[in-house]
Amino acid sequence: MPDISLKLFRDQVYHCLGNAKDAVFELTDAAILSRNPTSLAELSLSTIFRRQWHSIYEAVSDCNPSREKMMELYIKQIRLNQRPLLVGELACLVETRCCNSPRKNL
Repeated sequence: MPDISLKLFRDQVYHCLGNAKDAVFELTDAAILSRNPTSLAELSLSTIFRRQWHSIYEAVSDCNPSREKMMELYIKQIRLNQRPLLVGELACLVETRCCNSPRKNL
């Protein structure tokens, strides 16, 4: 995605977030840039998140994003890029392919 398209996309997402946009947007950036975040408190330690740790909980409770508008933006980006990056947890697949698993051939 070119730089201008990315900035436009981020701006559109920002305006869909509802209240506490700045804090939620910084929290999202911190989650994306952190290696293995395990808690909101840990995300508050990120250099991207410029607020105090307790503002995370307030921002999350105040934020009421428009899900429909956000899904429209995401779908539009997938159509533009044609090759979406899908990320998910693979631990369940590894467990089912274990030698001792009755479902090992799935």
